[in-house]
Amino acid sequence: MENKVYLMGAGPGDLGLMTVKGLKAIQSADVLIYDYLANPKLLNEAPAHAKKIYVGKQAGNHAKTQDQINQVLVDEGSIAQTVVRLKGGDPYVFGRGGEEAEVLRENGIAFEIIPGITSAVAGPAYAGIPVTHRGISTSFHVMTGHFKSDDQEWDWEALARLGGTLIFLMGVGNLDKIASNLMKHGLSADKPVALIRWATHAHQQTVTGTLGTIVDVVASAGLKPPALIVIGDVVNKRQVLNFFEEKPLFGKRIGVTRARAQASALAGRLEELGAVVAEVPMIEITAPDDLTDVEDSIQRLHAYNKAIFTSANAVHAYMTQLEQADLDVRSLAGIKIFAMGKGTTDALSQYGLRPDFVPERQTSEGLVDLIEPLIVPTEHVLFPHGEKTRGIIEEALKEKCHLDSMVVYRNRVAEGAPDQLNAVLTDGDLDMVTFTSASTVHNYMQTLDKTGRQWNKETLALSIGPITTHAIKSYEIPLIEEVDKPSVDLMVDHILTRWGKEQA
Repeated sequence: MENKVYLMGAGPGDLGLMTVKGLKAIQSADVLIYDYLANPKLLNEAPAHAKKIYVGKQAGNHAKTQDQINQVLVDEGSIAQTVVRLKGGDPYVFGRGGEEAEVLRENGIAFEIIPGITSAVAGPAYAGIPVTHRGISTSFHVMTGHFKSDDQEWDWEALARLGGTLIFLMGVGNLDKIASNLMKHGLSADKPVALIRWATHAHQQTVTGTLGTIVDVVASAGLKPPALIVIGDVVNKRQVLNFFEEKPLFGKRIGVTRARAQASALAGRLEELGAVVAEVPMIEITAPDDLTDVEDSIQRLHAYNKAIFTSANAVHAYMTQLEQADLDVRSLAGIKIFAMGKGTTDALSQYGLRPDFVPERQTSEGLVDLIEPLIVPTEHVLFPHGEKTRGIIEEALKEKCHLDSMVVYRNRVAEGAPDQLNAVLTDGDLDMVTFTSASTVHNYMQTLDKTGRQWNKETLALSIGPITTHAIKSYEIPLIEEVDKPSVDLMVDHILTRWGKEQA
């Protein structure tokens, strides 16, 4: 198979607008070369071995010049089997994709173009503005908002005569020039205008005005690049067609502290509701250094009468060791299973297992109350857990049965957590941070201290259960709310009740 460079568009920002073909290319990449406007979450889709190279360009701040980017493409395309050049929007819509393709062709390197959804269309759509609309606009015209050199200029008279919808990309810095020239050459000062910043992202910002007022409106709003400019009567349709910015959690910044593998369900739900989700995983799940007890228990599975699982992590960790021993869930046949709650139950179901007992009160104390009457002194009970267990179950059962308690996973502060958290808070304070265990609380606060920052007293801490709440209170955090069961659905419902009606 020959080496190939994919020049692909990542779309305007919303991950759901990435094409299927583009996603498959990223998932097979050996090298990923990405720019400023590509959603950084796409990097997580690349294989673990993929080399990642940032070549972003912002106004006045270029990580690499275009010539340097071209050379990177040639160098990597000459040695790597699959190179993905990831661009925001579409590579051929003011994306320099044509220039990069020419360089690759000149150097005998195979390439393929994977189009992306351009922000010129998606941005207005997400702001409630159709670029064409029957009876209002029968055409739209997309133009760059800045030129390569100062001596280049639009034919403003021709643009003013075009009619339809005018869309300028990368034109915030030249907004005054664009507005004044269009008015000078015939467009009315009352012509509607919209600027859309970070189009299709959860932190999208839209301001509207007219050609005569838009410069002052933008200055007052403090709107900065990247943003696109839409000029035309279709802008007025925003009053009726705006949907994205009317989502119930739009603009709320919510931190999710769960391990990355577990955060996706909660983060996905919140993003669908319009929230800006900052994934700041405070826990990294790793195997313990010594697995002797776990391996011994697997060899003696036939001797166990009952098994206790208090977390999804314990389920996945134990099943991983079971698989590594060339065994499967059939080895657990006949063992009665206790599960802490819905999260643990869902994890068991992934392996075709259904718990026999789930406590109504989903805490260690509630589980003990359920187990104690059902335990027979001669029974052997398997209890795989994390290294930071509270010890409640061991203390209650150690004298009442043959309890095999063993560490199957460790909680560690996620690698790079301080830098990641600092980057999140640099973008602005969080409205809420969700905590799902005492470990996430302690790790978050320790990480926050390493950034040199303090907890914002206006930030709400959302807790799952009393143990987590107790940990939060130990840091004297003033705003705390609690969900009484470890459930993503309950967390989302609670957040909607807190803020959803406020913006309905």
